[in-house]
Amino acid sequence: MGRAPGLEWPLTLDVRGLQAAGWSPVPFREFVVKIHSRCDLACDYCYMYEMADQSWRDRPRRMSMEIAHHTATRIGEHARVHQNPSVTLIMHGGEPLLAGPELIAELVSATRSMAGSGVAVNAKVQTNAVGLDDSYLRLFRELGVQVGVSLDGGPESHDRHRRFPSGRGSHGAVAAGLNRLTRPDFRHLFSGLLCTIDLQ
Repeated sequence: MGRAPGLEWPLTLDVRGLQAAGWSPVPFREFVVKIHSRCDLACDYCYMYEMADQSWRDRPRRMSMEIAHHTATRIGEHARVHQNPSVTLIMHGGEPLLAGPELIAELVSATRSMAGSGVAVNAKVQTNAVGLDDSYLRLFRELGVQVGVSLDGGPESHDRHRRFPSGRGSHGAVAAGLNRLTRPDFRHLFSGLLCTIDLQ
């Protein structure tokens, strides 16, 4: 397959050739959407905010309502065209709770509306849980949003890397958020922990 000058993958991909060889595309079923591009922690292993690429500084902090509606429209369109019975919408960041409850509610509701009644939209949020208060938990219960929490073990392991910009560890704040999430009235929203393993 010859490479067209000045073009980079995937523009150089020979889709017709792949299809002739028996390959067929599979529709997307999971959409990870960055709704806020900043974080309230300064984890020293963060590939986005603590490494060499600082291009995030010139980008908007928060997804606009207009972009949220465009995103919902395209996800819904894709699900309907490909007759997906369900899709998963994962709200991510930065820290997605910084986007605010209005944006989160609108994105989830608009995506479900645009997908139509024949498509189940499973909404999830992946959070550091620092801002996970009762008002967010009530919203997530109302919308049926599953909550994943980033936690790197006990206080010593977690706070070695996952700290506030001041240098203070975040384990206490995360544990408080988890305690709220695992109360009987919200426990059904808990979808698990995301951990980074420190090999040392």
